[in-house]
Amino acid sequence: MPFDTVPFDTVEAICDPKRCPTPQALEAAFRIAADKPEFAADLAAALGVECGAGKLKLPVVERLLELLAAIAPAEVLYPTLRAAMAHDDAHVRSKAALLLSRKVDKPEVLGQLAGDGDARVRANTIQSLWGHADADSAAIFGKALEDLHHRVAANAAYALFLLDPEGHQPALQSERLKRFVKHPHPRFRRAGAWLLRKIGDPANLPVLQPLVEDKNAEVRASAYAALVALQQVAAKSGMAGR
Repeated sequence: MPFDTVPFDTVEAICDPKRCPTPQALEAAFRIAADKPEFAADLAAALGVECGAGKLKLPVVERLLELLAAIAPAEVLYPTLRAAMAHDDAHVRSKAALLLSRKVDKPEVLGQLAGDGDARVRANTIQSLWGHADADSAAIFGKALEDLHHRVAANAAYALFLLDPEGHQPALQSERLKRFVKHPHPRFRRAGAWLLRKIGDPANLPVLQPLVEDKNAEVRASAYAALVALQQVAAKSGMAGR
């Protein structure tokens, strides 16, 4: 069992959502951690065992992540979230990113994750911060926009768009979009098509057009999907205005 480094009955109970609701589990975790400072490290070790098991027990993994996000100090939380956000299982990555978005307000942790050596971790970190408008997050987005990985940079561009959804800085937004559309690497141009579709503004159809005619087949396919989506938005807007 992954819980043999801590009191078996207590930890097994609080890490089983069927036996212990989240509020009670969190209360118990805070109480145990107050008496046992190494408790967060024990939970992190248990999470490592669970994530490495042949058959992943997703509810247990999610509960462990929730407890760690609530009680773990930065030196424990960072490597834990980092490992979870690079996990092969998409559900684990998604849960880790969700917890990062909702519960982690430690700038030093966010900065470390956003600068991680694994592009999946960087991209998931930026995505988890979509909608955050604080100065620390904005600084992270600005730095990530220069990332050499297309997904990280595109996620950062969308995060920056969300800081100004009404387009009060149209020239700046246009410049960011054109950086992807005109990028020499196909992956970035394909990410540009994704970004234009994600923003969902039919006014960007002229910006998308070069990607529809791109020499790379994958870029053209992504651009065509974005074109159809934006045309549908435009059609609905026209109907709504009648």
